[in-house]
Amino acid sequence: MHTRTLAIKDFDSFQIVFETDDYALVFKPPNIPTAPLHENEPDTLLARFFEERPQAKNVCGAKKSIEAGLIHRLDTPTSGLVIIAKKQTAYNALLNLQENELITKTYFAFCCSSADVQISLPLTIKTKFRPFGVGGKKVKPIPLDAPCRKKTSDTIYTTQLISCSTQRNYLAMQVQITKGYRHQIRSHLSSCGFPIVGDSLYNEKHCSGRLQLYAIALQFPQNIYNESSPQIRLAINTPKNILH
Repeated sequence: MHTRTLAIKDFDSFQIVFETDDYALVFKPPNIPTAPLHENEPDTLLARFFEERPQAKNVCGAKKSIEAGLIHRLDTPTSGLVIIAKKQTAYNALLNLQENELITKTYFAFCCSSADVQISLPLTIKTKFRPFGVGGKKVKPIPLDAPCRKKTSDTIYTTQLISCSTQRNYLAMQVQITKGYRHQIRSHLSSCGFPIVGDSLYNEKHCSGRLQLYAIALQFPQNIYNESSPQIRLAINTPKNILH
């Protein structure tokens, strides 16, 4: 596998950090939606991308045509890398990789932890999910052996905790997923006793400031049209001194 570290100017602005003729990796700053809810909606990641690459509007999304070549999305407060296809053939190929869980996404998070919470890595979390709370704004991980009394997702979602270190009295954690659900990482980490700093939904004690969750790497076949081709890992450096 070849790892390529991408240049990033800062963690607060939209940037196209890597691209080929087929697709682009863009950095989503915090607190803007990834995708629009309606046609020509401004102030989304896709809208900013179309300003730079208007030809990408010609790609038609499989689920919603207005999402064009968007392969996956991030929660609005989350920052990091997103793949956007620039051609229809590339979109179809990348979507196939995504649906077959051949795109691995790595995230970095600053988390809180009480002294009595122990962790042994690697740690794999597998659950289903269901909405809960006022208006269903949160999601709750449902253990696989739990009785399903309320509407729960049929799909099992996996979050893998791969590394952990201490930085400034917080836990600096890296996790990986190949298939995502709304708030998956935020909910999974909170349920394990590691709520993310700045998470207003899952960390009431440390909910001010920026959500400290970043999509820092994407791994998939170097030739997106050939699943057996060598893997490429496109990554940015983990944020430093960004806690505030």
